[in-house]
Amino acid sequence: MSLFSVPSSFHSSPLVPLPSSPCSHQVLPRQTCRLFTHTFLYSHFPGGRNQLVSLAAGGEVFLTLLRTPVSIFMTHTPNYCCDRLALTLFPALFKFTSRWTQLQLSYPGPLAMADRYFSLYPEDTSPLWTVSCYSTHQLLS
Repeated sequence: MSLFSVPSSFHSSPLVPLPSSPCSHQVLPRQTCRLFTHTFLYSHFPGGRNQLVSLAAGGEVFLTLLRTPVSIFMTHTPNYCCDRLALTLFPALFKFTSRWTQLQLSYPGPLAMADRYFSLYPEDTSPLWTVSCYSTHQLLS
């Protein structure tokens, strides 16, 4: 069984649609964390490093983690170089979560995570493809 991870509203249509469960493929939705391809330096992130850390310390990314039992966050490769934004955001998120909540974060592996997700949300077994023209979340401001 293979496991794909794409946004719940995937931002482009594939040339060949990916099959879902009938062909043993599972497509899980991903949450965004405001780290996009054009955001790879602290100076490019609106509000800089302090705003980035505040997303994890009780902000938008923390609330997403809190409200979503199975969380897969989307970031991009440039975020792991330069100022290493993703490597700032996620440790801050885990530290804040362990300090201020009693949540037990775990990573059971891709297939176990897919099984857990689809047991909670069986209506999501077929992927939803959308046209990126209708999504404005990645536009430069």
